[in-house]
Amino acid sequence: MSGLLTDPEQRAQEPRHPGFVLGLDVGSSVIRCHVYDRAARVCGSSVQKVENLYPQIGWVEIDPDVLWIQFVAVIKEAVKAAGIQMNQIVGLGISTQRATFITWNKKTGNHFHNFISWQDLRAVELVKSWNNSLLMKIFHSSCRVLHFFTRSKRLFTASLFTFTTQQTSLRLVWILQNLTEVQKAVEEENCCFGTIDTWLLYKLTKGSVYATDFSNASTTGLFDPYKMCWSGMITSLISIPLSLLPPVRDTSHNFGSVDEEIFGVPIPIVALLKVPGYDQSICYIFGKGTIEPVFYHGSTL
Repeated sequence: MSGLLTDPEQRAQEPRHPGFVLGLDVGSSVIRCHVYDRAARVCGSSVQKVENLYPQIGWVEIDPDVLWIQFVAVIKEAVKAAGIQMNQIVGLGISTQRATFITWNKKTGNHFHNFISWQDLRAVELVKSWNNSLLMKIFHSSCRVLHFFTRSKRLFTASLFTFTTQQTSLRLVWILQNLTEVQKAVEEENCCFGTIDTWLLYKLTKGSVYATDFSNASTTGLFDPYKMCWSGMITSLISIPLSLLPPVRDTSHNFGSVDEEIFGVPIPIVALLKVPGYDQSICYIFGKGTIEPVFYHGSTL
């Protein structure tokens, strides 16, 4: 039949070095990497336990140096398990636990403190204080009045907004209030802030790319889902400078390439997203039409 390729013709058109993609998930309990072929079949995997630290009651942290070593290790181990070479990897997608953050020195790249986990409760009193404050009551009342006249859905949502410990917002305020080194760096515009995805991207590109994606930004409590940008209202309310926050990109985006020194070859970074899952990070690599909506704890609409 005309139009159909014979087996020799098909083999001739197949790539001599078929590409593979990496799906990497930094979850709350494990960090996992899968190697996928062009048919989205798992060809190799590796997993390591995330080592949470508990320096005080209610505090939950992650050592960034340990996490980085584990991140690099699971990629190398998964590629080895797949029986392929690094130069056969054509893309990397990264999913991460939500709202876990860190700050670091813009000039040196050195971190000021450990990752503060989304499970951390050090800001619980700050959250209670803000939610019960006169300023918050005025904010809610103002938004309700403005909504009455404008019927703006954005203002209606703002009138219901409250802080939680799972959001990044007041945990970041706690850091700014309690770590003088971070305060000074912010004043000197020498401080970078990021959730795990942002920090990994910064590390992988040797500081050349500083960004996050919409899904990770949306879990911070600092993002405006109506304007799709950082919220000027919330950041002004709690005195967090907008200059501290990274640019926000699409989840499926060209985030640059992994520096060649890390794995021996540059690997394109093509997707960032918050948990749920490494399986979804792969869907973003393969393109539209490969994913259906699934709601998990922490999902937003």
